[in-house]
Amino acid sequence: MSVETRAEPLQGPSGNRAEPLHVVLRRLVAAVDAEQALPAYLHAAGASQIVADRLQGTVVRPRLLAAAGTAARGRTGLAAWHVLLRDLTVVLAEAAVSGTEQETIAILLSVRSTIDGLRRGMSGLAARWHSGALIRLPTGFEKHGLGPQDALALADGFAGLRPDRDRPLLVLGLRSSGAYLAPLVAAALGRLDYRHVVTRTTRAGGPLLPEEPGLPEAVRRVGGLVLPVGAPPRTGSSLATVVATLAGIGFAAGRILPVYPALDEGDRPPVMLHGHTVVALPASRWAHRKGRDEG
Repeated sequence: MSVETRAEPLQGPSGNRAEPLHVVLRRLVAAVDAEQALPAYLHAAGASQIVADRLQGTVVRPRLLAAAGTAARGRTGLAAWHVLLRDLTVVLAEAAVSGTEQETIAILLSVRSTIDGLRRGMSGLAARWHSGALIRLPTGFEKHGLGPQDALALADGFAGLRPDRDRPLLVLGLRSSGAYLAPLVAAALGRLDYRHVVTRTTRAGGPLLPEEPGLPEAVRRVGGLVLPVGAPPRTGSSLATVVATLAGIGFAAGRILPVYPALDEGDRPPVMLHGHTVVALPASRWAHRKGRDEG
């Protein structure tokens, strides 16, 4: 597969563009080669959430995967892609929130060997599982202009509420926007010296982490916290759904802290999140709005 010499950020609905997975992977590789941390991160996060959707919710189509053995092999390959892209997203999130250009470049250099396999793109059964999948940049990033500085601000807000750096944290992004924001928040928490941070993604209303069912329970047993991270909410229904799922498996309310950029000043959570401690970034403090107001 040829690699483009320049990577462009994903275009959202306003640009009427959605990219198939193989194009997103090509742009991801090009962004790393060009030392463009944020575009590389956005493409990795997009690819990761599409693979997670297929892995967690795919219905086997007989036309493509007629035999059960073939389906099993396909899912095994899909799981490997999921882990690769998920871990790559985590590392690129660290580059995106890095404090210095030197550190950013060092992180990008460290993933060069990891992306060598991506240069050839997906092949065989794994590619079939993604037939027809298109990726758009979520509204939170494309329309609202959210970015790494907002994730840093959200991490600061959390630190003000829960300063214990040794308590395990599961940062759980709600796909699709949360899948882009959660790894950035997790990386920002790492920069604040939180020592035990794990980030994963899920879909509201679906199984929590079907490929790792024991992870939430492990976090619960050791007294950890869960941070469901979502898009700027209007009703809070998606966040509330995940909060209810976490409560249903034994998490006390005080150990679930929804995290989100608020569409208003964030002094009152959406009605469906009333009664919960939330970490909300007021709209006036979003980085691009704050910079415009101060300019």
